[in-house]
Amino acid sequence: MSRRADIIRKFYEQHRQGLFSYALTVTGDRARAEDAVHAAIEKIIARPILPLNLKLYAFRCVRNAAVSAWRKNESRRVDYFELESLPADSPDRWRAERVETALSKLGDDEREAVTLKIFDDLTFREIAAIRGANQNTVASHYRRGIEKLRELLAEDKP
Repeated sequence: MSRRADIIRKFYEQHRQGLFSYALTVTGDRARAEDAVHAAIEKIIARPILPLNLKLYAFRCVRNAAVSAWRKNESRRVDYFELESLPADSPDRWRAERVETALSKLGDDEREAVTLKIFDDLTFREIAAIRGANQNTVASHYRRGIEKLRELLAEDKP
């Protein structure tokens, strides 16, 4: 295996879940999210020279493919926590359902900033680069999203 192929393989193994979760956040559909990740990896493979920041490039490619897929999709119910794998009477399932419901009530920009920051552990600078947005704007979306999540989850307490 060539060094280039090995770099791409290791990158994919390390970041596939984060790329998929991000695509799922945008598309709301597992199949379309998988397609978006696949399209991003194909684009990386097709490049004659790998980008200096492969992670940011891959997330940007996933975002572009996911946004295109999202525009074709009406339904946006996202299963962040793979609820079907949790027992129906489990407290973890109940918590996960509450968080998913609250996330679905955020605006697109807020949900994207929150999920990239929390689930994918990206910095505001990285998120801004992926989205083609100002870093302060991304930070504002994140703070607003976190505040709304707190309010929504507080309202939903039994």
